[in-house]
Amino acid sequence: MNSCVFVGRLGRDAELKNVNDSSLLVFNVASDVGFGDKKNTIWIECNLWGKRANTLHKYLKKGTTVTVFGELSERHFTGNDGVEKKNLALKINNINFATEKKQNVLDDEIPF
Repeated sequence: MNSCVFVGRLGRDAELKNVNDSSLLVFNVASDVGFGDKKNTIWIECNLWGKRANTLHKYLKKGTTVTVFGELSERHFTGNDGVEKKNLALKINNINFATEKKQNVLDDEIPF
């Protein structure tokens, strides 16, 4: 069984496509790996199928923080430059939106 979880931000607005009478929502999530000098960003292509694709399309915009759950696969393809390439694709089973609550606290309000 293949099950993965990634947390990250969308790199651009999600794109809604129609494939064989079904809706497909495609978006990319940037997820950081490592710390300090060793920190690296990986990009995960996410694919969400069906009715949820239509519903969530308007909410998945560039910069949105999400947690995505799904099955990871590797896709091989030939780029426009003729070079063999590969990318990671996640077939989404579930998605959660992160809420970011910003607080404005003045220095003199801190109790310590």
